[in-house]
Amino acid sequence: MAHVLIIDEDGPIRHLLRYTLQREGFEATSISEGCEALTLLDRTPTDLVILDVTVSRLDGWQLTRELRTDASLPILLIGASGDHTDVVRGFQLGADDYMVKPFHPEELVMRVRALLKRYGVASFTQIKHGDFMIDRAMHEVRVQGHSLILPLKEFQLLFTLASHPNQILSRSQLIEQVWGVNYEGDERTVDVHIKRLRNKLSAFTEGIRFTTVRGLGYRLDVC
Repeated sequence: MAHVLIIDEDGPIRHLLRYTLQREGFEATSISEGCEALTLLDRTPTDLVILDVTVSRLDGWQLTRELRTDASLPILLIGASGDHTDVVRGFQLGADDYMVKPFHPEELVMRVRALLKRYGVASFTQIKHGDFMIDRAMHEVRVQGHSLILPLKEFQLLFTLASHPNQILSRSQLIEQVWGVNYEGDERTVDVHIKRLRNKLSAFTEGIRFTTVRGLGYRLDVC
């Protein structure tokens, strides 16, 4: 799974970008200050950087220059100004793409996929564990040759858990990634959807299991 680092001081936008990418099957980490980026990149394998050129402490332009000097990975700049000089400056410093705020999240995802493809990094939409396969592009779940049709939220919940096998995800994390940051309902909706998934999948395989971790959340155990 491709890992994307988001660097943006604007909290709501940073949150939206991370949520959008995670929902599309990417791993995403978001930070608010450019000075954190170089340290994080040293210890965390990263496939692409999304950088707001206005970040402070370590100027976005300077950070772009340093990233291009130290690392060979795609850099997508975002900024509030679409001025020709800013766009040209970004490319001259080594950026691969430049997007002007506001932009549609789907366009950002398409540009991220295009950059990863250009660099030869896989941004998969299919997950397979033994006889279990889930294909996000086709909205298909197959278990031991059986095809399951799931409602959208159940499918998204399953894909999210399957993207992090044998890892605990809290209800709040699952709510954020599946229902969105503006969801105002009860977190117990996660419990309801997990119960439905258990009932549907248990009839076909024992190779995957939804485990409730009391006080923490849920884990998809894969044998």
